[in-house]
Amino acid sequence: MKNSFGLWESQIASSSLDSVINYILTNNNAETIEYKTDCILHFVDADDYGKPLSVLDFGCGVCRNAIAIAKQLPNWNIVGYDNQNMLNQAANLYRLKLGGSINEVKNLQLESNWDKLKLLKFDIIYANLVFQHIKEKDLRLYLSHIKQMTNTLIVYGRRFNDDIKNGENKNTWKILEKNGFFPENNERYSLEGKPKEHFGVIYKIL
Repeated sequence: MKNSFGLWESQIASSSLDSVINYILTNNNAETIEYKTDCILHFVDADDYGKPLSVLDFGCGVCRNAIAIAKQLPNWNIVGYDNQNMLNQAANLYRLKLGGSINEVKNLQLESNWDKLKLLKFDIIYANLVFQHIKEKDLRLYLSHIKQMTNTLIVYGRRFNDDIKNGENKNTWKILEKNGFFPENNERYSLEGKPKEHFGVIYKIL
C-alpha cells in the first residue's frame, strides 16, 4: 500500500491516535491547520457578501471552508453536509484547535442526512475537492437533486476523477456536462488537459 502520510510520516510512530487522525484528514495537526476560503469566495460576487444567503457546503469534510466562511460572513447561513463520522471529526478538530464547541458558530449547521437536505433550497451550493472522488453513478444522483436545490453551483477540483472505466479515470467535467451542467466561467475551462489540474467552475442552473 502506498504511503500517504506525506510530511507527517516521521511523526506517526510517536503520535497519539487522535493526532494521527488529524494528520490524515487535514495534512495538518490541530495547531497548524488553517481555515481557508479562497477556492470558494473567488467565484462569488462581492455584492453578495452582505446578503443573508443560504449556502450548502457539499462534502464539507472537517469544515475547513464552512467554518471560515461562516465566521467571515455572519450574514450567510452555512450548512455543512458530510457523513456523520466526518462531522464528528470536524467537531473534534474545532475543539482541539480553538478550545470550544463547533456549535458556537451560530450560522453553521452540520447535517449528514441527504434525504432531508435534498428537499431544501440554497442560494449557493459549493463542492471543494469532492466531486472528483464520487463515482459517476452516485454523482449523477446527487446532481439530479442539486438541480432542484439551487441556481448556483461552484465546483473546485481536478479534471481527473477517481472513477475508472476500461483502465482509465473518468473526467469530472465531462460527467457534469453529461448531466446538463455547463460552466459560466470559460477562461480556463476545458474538457481536455492535464488530468490532475485543479481549477474552479461556476454553474448557473436555469
